Amino acid sequence: MKKILLIVLMFFSVLCFSQEDWDNDLKTFYYTAVKDYIDFHKSHIDINELYFTYDPDVSIKLLPDNVEGYNVQYVDVDNIKNKKPFRKKHGVSAGHILPIELKGKQINVYILELSLGYKKGRIDRARSGQTTTTFEYSCMTNKWEFEKKEYTGI
Repeated sequence: MKKILLIVLMFFSVLCFSQEDWDNDLKTFYYTAVKDYIDFHKSHIDINELYFTYDPDVSIKLLPDNVEGYNVQYVDVDNIKNKKPFRKKHGVSAGHILPIELKGKQINVYILELSLGYKKGRIDRARSGQTTTTFEYSCMTNKWEFEKKEYTGI
């Protein structure tokens, strides 16, 4: 009986504590991807007019609120209360964060580049590119390590 109780207790503790490490890794993946996206775009757009949307499968708890002093602005495109920024002639730039994709021993975080504009009572979306941030698992360090970032346009 004591052995069974010990095994159950060990299983429970491993399950609880390993989840916290995985959540921290996920937060790091998203933080790095959002930072790369901001760094790439800040040279040619006003960073204060950069917005982010996210896929329903992405937990907002994992996404960064602040990246190196920039307060990340998340928008629910289907429920926008302040439409004024989106009424500009060319709309605003937005990055749409997709769920993490696991391919073999690599993890990819995709952020789609969108232009959002408000016309006739709805938000129009136009896709113009994509940022891919890739991490690879290292057996030497037993950690996920940044491998590369890639920008593609349409």
